Amino acid sequence: MAKCLEFQADVLGSNALATLQAFGYLTTPTVAKLMAGRQTFSGASTTLWSGQLADGTVCGARAIATNSAPASTIVAGDWSQGIIFTWPGLLLAADPYNDFGTGVVSLRAMLSVDFVMLRPGAFSVASSVS
Repeated sequence: MAKCLEFQADVLGSNALATLQAFGYLTTPTVAKLMAGRQTFSGASTTLWSGQLADGTVCGARAIATNSAPASTIVAGDWSQGIIFTWPGLLLAADPYNDFGTGVVSLRAMLSVDFVMLRPGAFSVASSVS
């Protein structure tokens, strides 16, 4: 619990524009499961991660788990201080030839993205979470 609150204090203390309205946590399903099994305080009935593993809360802030996050890592921050760019957009490619005999047309979708932090101090990262 103390580390979760330290994340919030770090982000709010280093960024005068930060607000808890856009603050949130991003991690993997494995770390979310680990946090959902840990009590906030010894003998407490509440856990660090509340709600569903895919979309829950940690210390009152929104928390999301995705396989796209780095393993054993939690990223906490003011997500309004980041921008997502897509290059060059969504690319769809059809392959009507490989499964022609079965009548199946395969589709492949590719999207290249970049995430840019406007204020790096608006984010805090913990790796090797266990």
